[in-house]
Amino acid sequence: MARSKGFDPDRVLDSAMHTFWKQGYAATSAQDLCEATGIGRSSLYGTFESKHGLYMRSLERYAEAGTAGLRGLVEAEGPVRERVRRLLTSVVEEEASQPGLGCFVVNAQIERAPTDPDVASVGRRSRQEVVDALVWALRAARADGEIAADKDPEALADFVHAQIGAIRLMGRSRADRATMEHVVDVAVAAL
Repeated sequence: MARSKGFDPDRVLDSAMHTFWKQGYAATSAQDLCEATGIGRSSLYGTFESKHGLYMRSLERYAEAGTAGLRGLVEAEGPVRERVRRLLTSVVEEEASQPGLGCFVVNAQIERAPTDPDVASVGRRSRQEVVDALVWALRAARADGEIAADKDPEALADFVHAQIGAIRLMGRSRADRATMEHVVDVAVAAL
């Protein structure tokens, strides 16, 4: 009979995610992970294989939840400008509520993506899902006459997504809410 784990893997992933998110991959030691999760190294690595394995599972968990939330805002009912404003405002709210922390996916892209193809892949996938939702919404808005016929939905989607990244970096550098809200206003006006 197989022994059951003496811990909840989801709780461990959440604890590890917050540790990696706050400290980054390089600055997080195995001991940090053991302290944060409350389990020993052998259990940690027996379940997640390695520090990198635990990092990737944590990053993927964060990315899936965050991407689903952003897509949900874009795919909601209502005028496209209102949906884009809600999307960007939600990013401002996140950043304002946790000054200096930033977004785990963006932080990972800066720290690890240049040398870690697995991390780069998570960032590309997350970005593409949000951009695809934006393109769909903006095409529909153009077809309905909500935005000008000469506007390129793909270019606008890339632009809006770039503003998400900009707001995330502003939050990481502790920009004030008003400055981040200016980005939202200009981005919505560009539609």
